[in-house]
Amino acid sequence: MQYSLCVKKILRYNQNMKFEGPKQPSQEDVAKIEEERALSDAGLVKSGAEKRNDEKGNKILEATDEQIEEDREDMEGEYSEKQEKNRLDSFISMIEFKIKNKLPDNKEELFRNFDELVPKDIGDTMVASRVKSTDKHMSLFRYSREGIKEMLEKELYGATIKEIDNYLGKEMEEMENKFSNEYFDEHLDKQHQELLEASNGLQNGSFGIPLEKIELLIEEKNAELIYHTEKGTPEWKNIKQERDILRNFAERLSLELYKNSPKENITQEEIMKQLKNDAKYLSGGPGSESETENTEMYKRTIDDFEKGNTADALEAIEFSISWAQDKSKELRNRDSVIKKLTKEVLNKRYGDDSMHGINQELRKLRSYRKFLIGRKLNEEIPKTTEERSEEQEIPPKESKESLEQKELLNQQIENNADSEARSLQTDVALFLDSLDRWNVNETLENYKYELDEILYRKDIEYKEGENIEIPEQNKTILEPLLKLRKELDYWATFTEPQVKIFREKFVKYLQDTFGIEENRVKQGEKYAKKGQQAVRVEETNDKSMDNLIKEPIASGYKINEKLWDYYKDKFDKENRQKQEKLESIKKTASQDEFDRIYDKYSKWNRSHSFSQKIRPAKVVIYRYKE
Repeated sequence: MQYSLCVKKILRYNQNMKFEGPKQPSQEDVAKIEEERALSDAGLVKSGAEKRNDEKGNKILEATDEQIEEDREDMEGEYSEKQEKNRLDSFISMIEFKIKNKLPDNKEELFRNFDELVPKDIGDTMVASRVKSTDKHMSLFRYSREGIKEMLEKELYGATIKEIDNYLGKEMEEMENKFSNEYFDEHLDKQHQELLEASNGLQNGSFGIPLEKIELLIEEKNAELIYHTEKGTPEWKNIKQERDILRNFAERLSLELYKNSPKENITQEEIMKQLKNDAKYLSGGPGSESETENTEMYKRTIDDFEKGNTADALEAIEFSISWAQDKSKELRNRDSVIKKLTKEVLNKRYGDDSMHGINQELRKLRSYRKFLIGRKLNEEIPKTTEERSEEQEIPPKESKESLEQKELLNQQIENNADSEARSLQTDVALFLDSLDRWNVNETLENYKYELDEILYRKDIEYKEGENIEIPEQNKTILEPLLKLRKELDYWATFTEPQVKIFREKFVKYLQDTFGIEENRVKQGEKYAKKGQQAVRVEETNDKSMDNLIKEPIASGYKINEKLWDYYKDKFDKENRQKQEKLESIKKTASQDEFDRIYDKYSKWNRSHSFSQKIRPAKVVIYRYKE
C-alpha cells in the first residue's frame, strides 16, 4: 500500500451529475496542508514507513507490514467501519468523476456489472484518508481498478475470491514445507493434491471443488477447537479465528455456486427438523461407541436451539455438511468396495440417485448455515442492466407473515417510546445482573423484593394473591413483568436450574417487548470497543493474552438490528411528514393552533428519538506489559 499527504480536492456536481473541476486552494490552505504533510510524514517515518520515489519520480511513503496490519485491526472498530465505507464511497465518486458518468447506487449491482461499467484503462485512483482511525492527519491511499473491485466485494460479502485463492496457496506452500526429502508421505501428498484441485477449480470458475475443501477444513477446525477448549490451551483463540475466516469463505463460495438458483425462505422449524433427523441418523446407532456421546450432544444442541442459542446448532449443521462431503468423496473413490458400500448407505437415505440426493442435501444445509451465521448478505444477485430493462417491475404483495412482523416491530417501537420504558429496561438489566450473581446463600425472598421494587417504581404495589390493575397505556410493557413476579409465588425454592430458566424468561421479555438483544461475552474472547466497556485492566506478561477478556462483569444490551433498521426508516419518514405539515400550516393556522400542533410534534419527537445502545457489556481485560 502506498500513500503520501495530498491536497484535499473537493468535487462538486449539480443535480444533473455534471462535474466541475477541483477547487483551487488559497495560500492559507496550502500553508496548512504543508504543515499537516510534515507532521503526518514525520509520524509515519517514526513508526517505520520508508521514503522512496514512485514510477513518475514523485516522493512517497510506503507503509510497513506492521502499519498495514494495525490499520486492518483498527478497521474492526465502530469508527473504522464507517471510515472504510466512506473510503469506498470516495473511490466510487472519483471513478464517476473520471468516467463522467453516474454509477449504480446499489453496490451489488455495481459489483456484478463492474467490468462493463468501469473501463479497464481507468488507471489508479487515489483518495485522502487516515492510515489509522486514531491519526489526526490525512494520507493518500492509492488503489488499482481491481483493488477497488475487491474492496467492494469485501464490503458486500465479507470475503473475496482472491482471499480464498491466497489462503489455498498458502496452505499448499505450508504443506510443501512439511514434505520430507528422505521419504514419501502419502497423507501429506493427498492433502496437497486436494488443495491443488481446489485452487485450480477456483481459478477456472468451478466453485464446488474449493467449497468442498473449505467445508471439510471447517469441520477439522471445529474438532480442534473442541479439543483445545476442553484442555484450556491458548491455541483455541487462533483456531477459532481461522474457523470463522473459513466460514466467511464458505459463504462467499456458496453465494457464487447458487447465484442463479431461486431464493429460499428458511425457518427455524426447518432447521429444528433437520437437527432431529440428524440426531437419529448420525448418532452412530444402538450399541455403537459414539451413540451415547452423540445422542447427548444432539439433545443439548436441540435444547439450546429452542432457547435461541445457535452456536452448537451451527456446528451440528457443519458436521452434517462434512458428512455429506465425505460420502461424496467416497463415491468418487477408486476402490470399488468402498464405493459400493457408500452407495448402499446413501441409497437407503436418498434413494437410487444418491449423488443428486447429496447435492440437494448440501444445498439445503448451506442455506441453514447461512441462516444461522446471520450474515447480512444480499439474498439475490441483481439482474444486469439489460435483464432489468427487459422485465416489467411488479410490486410484490406483502405476505401475512410480513404484515404480522411489521405489526410486531411497530408495537416494539411504541413500547420503546413509552415514558416508563428507558428506566424499566435499566431495572430489568440490573435484575438480570442479580440473577447472574446467584449463589446458594441467596434466598427467593431477595428476588421477590427486587421485583416488587421495580413494579413499585412504576406505581404498582404488588401484594400476593390480590388482583392488580395495570393502567391501559402501560399494559403492554408491565403486564408480562407482573406475570413473572406472580410466578415466584408458586416457588418454594430458588435453585440454580430455576434461576437459569427464570433468567431466560426475562431475556425473552426484553426481546419480545422492546426488541432488545443481549450481548453476553465470555472469558477469553477478544475485547471489542464496540458494545463493550472495560471497567478494569489487569497487566499480564503473556503477550498472547493482550486485550483478551479476563472476566465478564455484566452483559450488554441493545436494540436488535432488524428493529433498529426498521425504526430508523420509519422515524425518518414520519418526522419528515410532520415537519412538512408544520411548514404547510405556518402561514394559515392561528398562533394558538400552530403552537398546539408544534408542542404535539415536539412531544412525539422526544419520545420517539432513542438510541440503539441500551448498555455496554462490562468486562475486565488483560493488558500486556513487559
